[in-house]
Amino acid sequence: MVDGGYRERSHIVSYMNEQNIVSEARNTAMTMAQDNFNSSLSMNAQNVRNIHLQMALQQFGLQSRYSDFIESKGWDYTPNASIQEQLHALKVFQQMYYNL
Repeated sequence: MVDGGYRERSHIVSYMNEQNIVSEARNTAMTMAQDNFNSSLSMNAQNVRNIHLQMALQQFGLQSRYSDFIESKGWDYTPNASIQEQLHALKVFQQMYYNL
């Protein structure tokens, strides 16, 4: 530990950065797919509607690839919470925002 553990810490930081970047890329692809799909619904010209639908499909494909990559790395996390814990969390936020 001559370097004071720098290598260990820098590895953790780069690991977290990669995980965050991929997670943001997946969320961006999902948002863009939704936006393009919703935009296509309001388009009058059929060719423009089709272009937006194709872009939405491509972005959905990217989202799927990012999800597969995240899952292969073991980075996907779904909390295991009971129904009671979920209802308690909901109640806390309802009180915070509706009982001002």
